[in-house]
Amino acid sequence: MKRRKKAQKFSISDVRSYCLLLALAGLLLLVPGAAIMPLLDRDEPKFSEATREMMVNRNWIVPYFNNEYRFDKPVLTYWLMSLGYRAFGVNELGARVHSILSTILLALAVFAFGRRLVGERGALWGAITMLLSAQFFVHGRGAVADMPMVLAVAIAMFGIHQLLFGEGKDRRANFLITYLALGLGFLAKGPIAILVPVLALALYGVFSWRARRKDQDEALAEAPLWRRLHLILGALVALAVVAPWGIRALVLTEGAFWDVGVGRHVVDRGMRAFNKRIPIPGYYFVTFFLSAAPWAAWIGHFLIWLRRNWTREHAFLVAWWMSPYLIFLCYRTQLPHYVLPGLPAFFLLFGKFCQHPGLKFPRWCDRLKTAVFALYTTVGVIGLGMMFAPLPSVRYVGAALALIAAGLLFAARAKKRPGWVPVLGGLLLLAAGAHCLGKGLRVQHPVIALQPTFATLPENARCAYWGFSEPSIVFYSKKFWNAKARSAEDVQDLLDSGSYDLIVTLETELKPDRWFQAKYLGKELKMKDRRADLDTIQAPGYEVAKVEGLNIAHGSWVVLRTYRKAEQ
Repeated sequence: MKRRKKAQKFSISDVRSYCLLLALAGLLLLVPGAAIMPLLDRDEPKFSEATREMMVNRNWIVPYFNNEYRFDKPVLTYWLMSLGYRAFGVNELGARVHSILSTILLALAVFAFGRRLVGERGALWGAITMLLSAQFFVHGRGAVADMPMVLAVAIAMFGIHQLLFGEGKDRRANFLITYLALGLGFLAKGPIAILVPVLALALYGVFSWRARRKDQDEALAEAPLWRRLHLILGALVALAVVAPWGIRALVLTEGAFWDVGVGRHVVDRGMRAFNKRIPIPGYYFVTFFLSAAPWAAWIGHFLIWLRRNWTREHAFLVAWWMSPYLIFLCYRTQLPHYVLPGLPAFFLLFGKFCQHPGLKFPRWCDRLKTAVFALYTTVGVIGLGMMFAPLPSVRYVGAALALIAAGLLFAARAKKRPGWVPVLGGLLLLAAGAHCLGKGLRVQHPVIALQPTFATLPENARCAYWGFSEPSIVFYSKKFWNAKARSAEDVQDLLDSGSYDLIVTLETELKPDRWFQAKYLGKELKMKDRRADLDTIQAPGYEVAKVEGLNIAHGSWVVLRTYRKAEQ
């Protein structure tokens, strides 16, 4: 009978080499497309413009967007984004570099700290599969607050694990790291950074009874673990991180930052769906197959393996993974990235699962895997079909979908045959897909098409709009939009006043489903059409022009009519 080889322990040089390779992989994956992809309405331009206004006004406490309060998120992301602007300029790359670096640091943290939870190779493959997953591919380059928060939560969870189960002289350092990370996580995205660890600890108390019994660790089972966390002192440390900014922000806004930032943007979104979205039962369990693509195809195999190998460490990671799912289970506003803080734990477990090939599983697991891979392949086929569309932007986006699907499917080969070839191939295909996606979205972005007009405006230009008020128009113009017309009569009044340098109006807007129904199902073409109203407008002294393109926020094709005051 052959003896199983004992897993070889990584040397210090191995760890450093793998950290370097992970960092290079993150750069290769996330930098392509980051500089050319336009800021995606609506969140990216709001964060980016608020940071620009913060730098112009030198007000580092209260964010403003379009010269009005912006209370949507705390301040850390704006501070980090300002560093990106100083390094790369006020542009798309400068707005996104903080997320790119946060994602790379997250991969390094998953590998470095995760070794204590799932072993060295499990942590390495956990970091790799996390980078090569759809949700981190998308959000890892976003000009938003998510990745700094996810990084902070991950570091806090690793610190909590060490406080609970670690021994020795590092406890003081782990204590400080844990609660500093919780404070920074709150500064990045608010209460979710605290709620995830708190609920994870509660879930661990439920999940760990079986693990304790299996590990036969009676002393640990009887020990009051919460005492090892020093919760009161830790809360003071986290509060010391948040309070210097938080108190000042509350004073300057007379409490409005809390009322709006938490009351409206956190509590109200939980009670009422944002932007009239319809809540879907089981939403996050369905979108998991997209967020964790392509690795979600093995979810059946993974869950059975997890049940067979239930340990204290696995209970801790499952509690961490599940906590955001439970937090947002009844939350009325639903977005796939809300559960991001729990995904590093899933990928650590998945990395360990990858180290156990050849196990036997029920047939339904393979059938589910086949069905999920068929779904991913369908996305690629749709992308190939889009490459024959008449519009250049659609062809670019189609090529991007095909390349991204191919990259994810190629990377998935690493599950069956671990090695660097599928990893590198997947990285290269995904990088090419990101570049094509950025190029395609930029080619026919209506606000990008307006940039030559923006460049001719005077420094203190007054601008207004009717029907098209996407935040990107504020960032790319670098102007305040002072008025919002509600009708063609309002537009006429603004033109008659002669005090506005640029007015942008929506002429037509066509949704793709309406176009499809008209072209292939014989239905009447329905779209938003304001041409008749705009044709009644008299604009002496103004140059009238049109631009068109894809409104990313609505997923619609828009034609904009602009009125630019003629130079005297």
